[in-house]
Amino acid sequence: MDWKSATTKDDGTISIPDRWLYLHYYEALNILFRMENGLRVFVYVVLKNKFKQRWSETALQTADDEQSTIAATAAKRLAQAKGFGYLGYEISSPLMYLNSGELTRIITSDTYWELFKPFFRGKKEIIKTKLDEIGTVRNTLAHFRPLKQDDIELIKQNVKHAFVGIEQCLNEMTDTHRVVPTNTDEEWYKNLASLGSSRCTVRLFQNSSEKWLRV
Repeated sequence: MDWKSATTKDDGTISIPDRWLYLHYYEALNILFRMENGLRVFVYVVLKNKFKQRWSETALQTADDEQSTIAATAAKRLAQAKGFGYLGYEISSPLMYLNSGELTRIITSDTYWELFKPFFRGKKEIIKTKLDEIGTVRNTLAHFRPLKQDDIELIKQNVKHAFVGIEQCLNEMTDTHRVVPTNTDEEWYKNLASLGSSRCTVRLFQNSSEKWLRV
């Protein structure tokens, strides 16, 4: 087969070979890539805040309907990936080995829903349906089945509805640019602010709600 590459024109626009996929497939990939990785970060943040170092022991129903944990499932898939270690990048984060369906099952499970509920503006059943619909389109793309333009509009709308609280959470977590006042009398501040040496200075920042810190 003659595999042609995309080319960049003099005006900066990109020319895609005629035999490449329809444009809406690229749009779907972009949305799903950002959505699934955003979901991973969100799940990690919620579980880590609740369970600290034991967050990866969270129970998980895998895509194969097996009862496992995040750590056990990731370890198994990481071992499989190492068999082809010359491909892609080396990834050690456990959540990178979970798919969106498994993340959805963690979020909407009876065990963990109360942890995630504050970040969603809708009933669990509705949120699950929206995430499952996104997952269906994701699987269609992942398994190279035909996609309709309407499918792209559906995932856009569902992400918009389901990710309102998630986006706010991630924005607050990353928007830690305010310097923590030096007159803060909380114990954590006293412990951290006292650290440092002539070669290392510790600076502390927080977001506007003072919920998130950056060191």
